[in-house]
Amino acid sequence: MSSKLLNIGLYSMFLGVFFGCGIYLFYTALIPVRLGIIISISIIIILFLSNNLKKLHINIYFKIFILLFLFQFFINLSTAIMYLNIDFTKFIEYLVLYFLLFTLIIYASIDGKRYLQSLYYSSLIFMFVLIIVAYWEITTGNHFSFSKTNELPEIYSYTPTTFYVNPNDMMAIVTFIIMFNLVYIKYNKLKYCLMHKVIFLFQYISSIVLSFITEARLATITLFLFMFINIKLSYKLFLLFILMLIIFLNDDLYNYVELFFLQPGGYSDGIRLNLILDALKNITIFGYGIDNSNLLYIALNDPKLMGIINPHNYLMEILINSGYIIFLLVTMISMTFMFILIYYKKFILSSLIFFYYFILMSSSSSIFLYFHYIFLVGFLLLGISGIEKKNKS
Repeated sequence: MSSKLLNIGLYSMFLGVFFGCGIYLFYTALIPVRLGIIISISIIIILFLSNNLKKLHINIYFKIFILLFLFQFFINLSTAIMYLNIDFTKFIEYLVLYFLLFTLIIYASIDGKRYLQSLYYSSLIFMFVLIIVAYWEITTGNHFSFSKTNELPEIYSYTPTTFYVNPNDMMAIVTFIIMFNLVYIKYNKLKYCLMHKVIFLFQYISSIVLSFITEARLATITLFLFMFINIKLSYKLFLLFILMLIIFLNDDLYNYVELFFLQPGGYSDGIRLNLILDALKNITIFGYGIDNSNLLYIALNDPKLMGIINPHNYLMEILINSGYIIFLLVTMISMTFMFILIYYKKFILSSLIFFYYFILMSSSSSIFLYFHYIFLVGFLLLGISGIEKKNKS
């Protein structure tokens, strides 16, 4: 009975985080409702974990990341208090973020197999719902009230955002799901099951189509590269044939693809570059505090940013909010873990960490996009499992 309840708690937590902004449909304030769900589900999980703490053995890699997150939290909080620019709502959400993060790591340490399995099936469920909602948006031009697409000119009215504010956030979670599911299927021998392969192929092709429609270039690059380094040559050729057939049979989709390749990022890429340059020119030892990167860009008032005040890069967000000490620690620890996986010849698992940071260069702000922390723990767990299996062999 307790095992079933724990499964329900895990699925509810994962799906609650994935659907994110969808809760805004029923309440006037997004944050308290979303936080309430995450807190309540996390408490349920912790109650179950209390019966299994004797089994708790936190891997050395997880210990390093826990210490890093604690140090980052302390630095951000201290800096925000020092500058007297702490926002109570952000502070509460920040507390819940770390509460969620430590809950995920502790549970993954106790029962990694269940964590990965629950994440896999939660991702499948969410992807099916997301594809249906995206199809509704593309065909009708309607969106949920919180979608930024509602504020854009009519030419963009058929761009889907589903349960997120903008298409980049949506494509970030779609890309993470595809990456995780592909590796999970491969390493858990689900590749021998036709049903899992068919479901994955359908979701993968859907994600490629969505990446073209939303013009999410980083997502498109990641989806193609990650797939190509994971499958055999014959499958690569077959996949290319199917994708090209779908594209050429659909005039609208063909126009999207043509626009994608013939008109690169343009001024958007220039703004992102200037966001990075401004961040590098104004870094401090301990940063500006909790989610205060926008305050820096507002103060700079750089006309080259065209009014954009979000970093559009997770690592730059860390640099601005937490300072260059935390930034260097995050990059060094992440790169060290990647090189350890390469040393053990776990190239695919190593690439998960690289693409994790790569795809988070697309979202305007990633700190409170809870879903990517769930996948970060999943990617780390896959890597740790790969190292342990290699040591045993």
